Amino acid sequence: MGKLNGEPISCISAVRYNYNFNFIGIYIVKSQWRKQGFGLKTWQQALNLINQKPAALDAVLQQVDNYHKFGFKPTHNHCRYQGIIKGQISEDIIDLKTINFEQLCRYDSQYFPAYRPQFLKQWINQPHGTGYGIINNNELASKGCLHNLLSSPRSSDFVSIA
Repeated sequence: MGKLNGEPISCISAVRYNYNFNFIGIYIVKSQWRKQGFGLKTWQQALNLINQKPAALDAVLQQVDNYHKFGFKPTHNHCRYQGIIKGQISEDIIDLKTINFEQLCRYDSQYFPAYRPQFLKQWINQPHGTGYGIINNNELASKGCLHNLLSSPRSSDFVSIA
């Protein structure tokens, strides 16, 4: 957390999943303090915490060029959508709380470079959201989470499912 005269003006998250993977996120600077070097100081503190180990981040498009300067390169894009779901959810879509939790962890590990059962447990048990999945041939084939009219990042083996 970056502070100026005791007031929080910036924040960043640096999660050390394991020796081979870190994730940087929630990098925010209050608008009135942007382009004055405060954000850069906050950013550098996060980089110091991960100590030149492999890392990933989600970037807003306006910041992609800045992240390039620090060696980050785009690997893929994802979209978030918002809206109101009308109608009924298809019968082949199930609540992720009803499947074998280890199966969910294995599936997630195919798309995320660290084993993260603690995160997944919280993710599928959000107070204002529900995790959904599709089982294909007795295996999880897609997952996603809907909450507060926002859909969180999801992964899928099938583009038509995602």
